[in-house]
Amino acid sequence: MAIRTRCIRPYDYEDIRLFVPREGYEEILDVLRLFLDDRGGKRRRLMVYGERGVGKSITVRAAIHELWTQRKDFFPVIVRGEGLNSVKELLCALAEELSKQVNELFPKDKDLLKETSYLKQLIRSDEITRGTFFKWGSEIESGVHEDFGLLGFIKLTLGIRGTISEEAMREETSKITIDNRFRLQLLESMLEAIGKRRGKEPLVFVDNLDQLGEEDPKVVRQLLRALMSLDTIAIVTTVRSEFVSVDISREHRTPIRLEELKREQLMEILERRLQIDCRESRELREAGILDLSQELTRKTGNPLAFLCWLEYLCNKQDLRVDRCWDNLKGYVLTLYGIRAENVEHVAKWFFSTKEPEAKATTLISEVGLDESEVKFLEEHYVLVPDDVTRSFESKHYHLSPLLMFLKPLE
Repeated sequence: MAIRTRCIRPYDYEDIRLFVPREGYEEILDVLRLFLDDRGGKRRRLMVYGERGVGKSITVRAAIHELWTQRKDFFPVIVRGEGLNSVKELLCALAEELSKQVNELFPKDKDLLKETSYLKQLIRSDEITRGTFFKWGSEIESGVHEDFGLLGFIKLTLGIRGTISEEAMREETSKITIDNRFRLQLLESMLEAIGKRRGKEPLVFVDNLDQLGEEDPKVVRQLLRALMSLDTIAIVTTVRSEFVSVDISREHRTPIRLEELKREQLMEILERRLQIDCRESRELREAGILDLSQELTRKTGNPLAFLCWLEYLCNKQDLRVDRCWDNLKGYVLTLYGIRAENVEHVAKWFFSTKEPEAKATTLISEVGLDESEVKFLEEHYVLVPDDVTRSFESKHYHLSPLLMFLKPLE
């Protein structure tokens, strides 16, 4: 008898109170402390990466939250890559979140609120007349006298060395193109200015950057490099392993890889979720969810895979330990819309060869797939490439951690 329950949902309750201390957490915390202590320092950039579902987002959020409770010399500006379709949308989201934080933290600073309002308009635009830019600069200058932030950026763009008020009002209709490079430079100016002016430095966290909906992963990789090139901003990103190539990891002083969790940590996650106000919690315990979970941890250390399997068995099957692996075969069709036997064929080949990775050409010659099938399985996250930007022939693939329930028990 299936038990419908909300506390087991994999993507729900991304609450740091459910966070389990793990390898990598203290390291992330220490790096972020160094960033904040080295205010105005160069190359304050951190990339956290790992397989899908190992807990990158929640780990970084927990570290930021812990620091936020300890010190008040910074404030987080957090955006997520998934759900956004372009680099422009991501930069607009950063401007929106920055404006929101400024409104909450400094509601009486009318000049700063005006600047962030103009910032949002600029980032959303694709062009602006020089006359409008001049007018905005003049309005900002009446309340803000430091030549940094948006005011400094406007003066630099217009080529004004003195005060704007000393210049004759311009009605220029020639236009300035606003591209992503312009937007990024503008954001950097504002982020730096707010830290100087208010004594609270913005800490930027771009979560799941690689899930930005740009069709070409090279565009997203260029964005990552551009973000990481911001000299005076403290910035953190999370990405999946296949997005990280050797050349990108070299550009980061301290990239941190998060590995799978131990089975005791997975069980602790479950225990904490069962403590959520969920009326089915007692029913789940009585039905044997803890025994079932112990069995599931024999094949995974991935929190997302663990909770996905549990949710499927709770809602679609039952909690019988003796048939859980057979019951999970229907999970393939539910998750991917693909017949289980098609995936099992590929999975069995990986497990029989005992090789963690295989070239695309090997999958074609030895598994019997054609190029379109390999690409289809990659798109559906059945096969995970080592580097998403490589040519098809040079890619190496491994099996998704969400399918490790197909692995024979040793």
